[in-house]
Amino acid sequence: MENSFVMVTDAPVSLNFLIYIQNIFLNQKRQELRFPYLSTRIVFKEDFELKYKEL
Repeated sequence: MENSFVMVTDAPVSLNFLIYIQNIFLNQKRQELRFPYLSTRIVFKEDFELKYKEL
């Protein structure tokens, strides 16, 4: 009997982009940096965290 169980995980491109943007935002507030490492500061709207949680 052949093993026919196959599991596939796939994250949409939009989720990857949101995580990328979130890491840029979080890197400006903490010491433990995550990809992407940017040397410049990026200005985010004041309600960025609230809007991100809504998504």
